[in-house]
Amino acid sequence: MKLDIKSVLILVLLGFSLIFFYMWYFRGSDTYKDEIKSLKEENKSLHDRRDSISSHLNSLNINFDELKKQDSLLKIKISYQEVEIQKFKNKANASKEQLNKLLKELEETRNKIQELKNNPPNRTGQDLINSLKIKTMK
Repeated sequence: MKLDIKSVLILVLLGFSLIFFYMWYFRGSDTYKDEIKSLKEENKSLHDRRDSISSHLNSLNINFDELKKQDSLLKIKISYQEVEIQKFKNKANASKEQLNKLLKELEETRNKIQELKNNPPNRTGQDLINSLKIKTMK
């Protein structure tokens, strides 16, 4: 096979291109290595932050669940106490009505006593005897 000048020139240029590519790819500047290292460190720090945020979120979710349970228990307790309060209000109202009734009867009795003191009955004779018989039969 004969090689002409064009083919030799192409092979020489291809060889130089491969050598320059090798030098550029494997011996290039160290800045990209530093960038890769810094990016790896940044990636690690981001993963650490993500993990800490995730654990914090889990603890907050647990606290939230506990607070929801406490809230439901407190709501049940409040409803029970509202029922108890209503019972006591009803009992207090009944006691107040009974007290008012007794006070009214007491006032009527006092008024009758005062009226009898001011106007004592003057019974004489047969009316007095009949009145005493009726009173003693009771």
